[in-house]
Amino acid sequence: RTRPRRSQSPRPAMEAAADEAARAEELEALQAMYGSELTLSPEDPSELSILVPLTLDDGGCEVVQAGADSPRAVRHLQLTLHVRLPKAYPSEEAPLFAVVSPWLDPESKGAELLSGMRELWEAIRPAPVVAAWAEHLRLEAAPAAGAGPLAIGDDEERDAAPVEGGVVVRAPAPASAAFKAVVDEDARRTGLEAGAVIARCGICMEDVLGSSCVAFAQCPHRFCRACLKVYFEEHIARGDASDIGCPECRVPLLPTEVAAAADPELAEAHERRALQSALAGMEDVTWCPLTHCQAPVVLEAGEHGGYDQLAQCPACRHAFCTLCRRTWHGYGPCTNFRQQWERADDSEKALLRDRFGEAVVAEIQSQVFIEEATQKCPGCRAAVEKNGGWCAGRARGGRPGVWRGG
Repeated sequence: RTRPRRSQSPRPAMEAAADEAARAEELEALQAMYGSELTLSPEDPSELSILVPLTLDDGGCEVVQAGADSPRAVRHLQLTLHVRLPKAYPSEEAPLFAVVSPWLDPESKGAELLSGMRELWEAIRPAPVVAAWAEHLRLEAAPAAGAGPLAIGDDEERDAAPVEGGVVVRAPAPASAAFKAVVDEDARRTGLEAGAVIARCGICMEDVLGSSCVAFAQCPHRFCRACLKVYFEEHIARGDASDIGCPECRVPLLPTEVAAAADPELAEAHERRALQSALAGMEDVTWCPLTHCQAPVVLEAGEHGGYDQLAQCPACRHAFCTLCRRTWHGYGPCTNFRQQWERADDSEKALLRDRFGEAVVAEIQSQVFIEEATQKCPGCRAAVEKNGGWCAGRARGGRPGVWRGG
């Protein structure tokens, strides 16, 4: 919308100069008050924008991306006040303005805000009003307690230029981008608040700035970085990869939380050990047997059930036997697996049968039976089983022999 034309007689030079001085003084005050939140238009020096931050009480509110159904709780919102200062401001004319927000409803809350801003101008004119408008928005624009989730995002094109009498406009932006901007701004300002408060370290019991502390995602406890650095490094040096938790409540910590205080090399070692500890509990994961590699290797399913005897490291391409963990020697049982089978109890044998398949287990059992129930023919070395009769007999080659052991 454009400002309607007015037929005006030329203004006295003294009034024009007084208005210009008042605008310059107000602009200087606004720059001191809002700093980086104030933006001046490079094309028109009479136009400016102020980002107005809102901090919500009573637990904040929920926001939801338009068209989605997963709300997020936030405690911080913001809106933008666009202003154009006419030449007869502040002595005669009010500023043109627009209130722009991705979440503010123009029909209900917006109409209430506009009415309050117009009343403010009538109450303080001809004094400058822009700072009072920004403060009015900061105090009055917050959604009512208990209101439903605020829908974020509006793809419809709308003109957000300042107009006479003011207007409230839904910021035209894709829903996903607008929602992300709202959530990111809430996270940024929450972090700034945390950094400005005084917190007590739960280890040394000293009061330190929140910006010098590390906060954990799964618990409310805070500790200064110096104390956590010593705590983490002692655990990592002992190899307690899976046992590093909050010093107070022992809740498990994320690798990024450990990295926030520990030296980079130790943090990397902890992350590697934590990964190894997690993968060790997975039945279908083993490790490359080469000492210089040790990368995790996912086992493939075997033809006869269980897992394939052949595995290949994805990092160094080394092929090895999953039974004996030696360089690949072809399919079939190996000495290491037989020893494992012979030492196993019934439950362990059931697990081995499931993991490596019935064919490999049957081959091992066949070898054990041949060694325990047969003897070698002294001539051809064929396995001979005695199933009855005399101790003297002949093997397949016809050579006579005597069964040892009676």
